[in-house]
Amino acid sequence: MTFADWLVAASFSHLITALYVGSLYLSKSTRPSKLVRRDDEVVVKKRMQIISLGTLVDVLVITPLVLQWQLKPQIVTWSETIKFMDIELGPHFFTRTVPTSVLALIHVAILFAGPLYQRIYLENGLPLGFHLAKRELKTVWGIRNYIVGPITEELVFRACIMSVHKAAGYSPLASVFVTPLYFGVAHLHHGYELYVSMGSKGKNKVMVIALQCAVQLVFTTLFGWYAAWLYVRFQSVWPPVCVHIFCNAMGVPDFSVDGVTKKQFKTYQTLLAAGFVGFLATMTLLIRW
Repeated sequence: MTFADWLVAASFSHLITALYVGSLYLSKSTRPSKLVRRDDEVVVKKRMQIISLGTLVDVLVITPLVLQWQLKPQIVTWSETIKFMDIELGPHFFTRTVPTSVLALIHVAILFAGPLYQRIYLENGLPLGFHLAKRELKTVWGIRNYIVGPITEELVFRACIMSVHKAAGYSPLASVFVTPLYFGVAHLHHGYELYVSMGSKGKNKVMVIALQCAVQLVFTTLFGWYAAWLYVRFQSVWPPVCVHIFCNAMGVPDFSVDGVTKKQFKTYQTLLAAGFVGFLATMTLLIRW
C-alpha cells in the first residue's frame, strides 16, 4: 500500500463521515436548537429522508466512482463495484446471505443470554415482546432505530468505507480495527445535541457531556469492530445490518434487575457472564468455520 492509497482511503472516509453527519445540520428544521429536538417526530422524519437519500448517493454513485478509479482496469462496471462492496442482492441472497445473517444473530444472541432471559422470562414473555416490537415499528422512532439507522450506517461505514480501504490495500485485520473509528467519531455529534438541549442547566454540563461522549465513543467503536469483523468474515453487509438491529433492540445490558428473587438475579448474573465467555469462544469457532 502506497502513501497515495492510504491518502485516498483516509480522505474518502473523512469525507463520507462528514457528509453522513453534516447532512443533518444543513437545514434549520433538522439542526438541534432550543426549539428543535432530535426526537421530535417531524425532525425524525426529515432526518430519515436526508440520511436515506445521502446513503443512496454514497452507495450508488460516490463509492462506485472511487472504487472504479482505484481498481481500474480490474473493475470497470457499476455492478462489479456493488459486488466488491459485498452488497448481495442477487441469486445468492437466500442461499448464502440469509443463512450467514441467521448465524450472526445466533452468535450475538449468546452475548445477550442474560438480557434475553430477563426480557423473555422475567418480564414480557415472547408474545408480549413481539407485540411491543410490532407496535414500536409503526412509529417513526422505531423505524429510525431498527430500520433506517442500522441499514444506512452499515451501508456507509461498512460497505462503502471498508471496501475503499480494501481497494487501497489494507489487510482485513487492519481494516477491521481502523475503519470503526470513523463509526465511533460519527456519533460524537450527539454531544453537541445534548449541549444544546441542556441549555444553561447544570454547573457540570461540560463534564457530563464529555463523559457521555467518551462512553458512547467506546461502545460504538467496540460494536464497530464486531460489525466490521462480521462484514469481513461473511463477505456481506447484511449480517452486520441484522446484528445492528438486534443490538439496538436489546440496548446495553443491565447489571442490576429490579423486582426479582435472589435466585432469578443469580441466574441472570450467571447467564450474563456465561454469555460473554460463550460469545468469545464461539467467535473463534466462526473464524475457523
